Amino acid sequence: MGLFTLLSGKGECLIGLRLEVTNQPMKSLKRTDALHLEAAEGWLDLDNQSEAEAELNEIALQTHKHPDVLEVRWKISARGKNFWP
Repeated sequence: MGLFTLLSGKGECLIGLRLEVTNQPMKSLKRTDALHLEAAEGWLDLDNQSEAEAELNEIALQTHKHPDVLEVRWKISARGKNFWP
């Protein structure tokens, strides 16, 4: 994964992530991590970004790059319009 910067035609600077694609299957989340992820999605449905973020922070560190976790973290950031870590 690497950070890249683009300039739009309007002179705006857009920043994103370049993801490396591998052919390795993604491991399933452990039961406790899956429950925290589900709780985070529930809090997000209730429009409570801070509780959703708190649930994601309970997920094991080695699981933070799992696509499902990254998707919910992106949704939290998008809702809060907070795109900087």
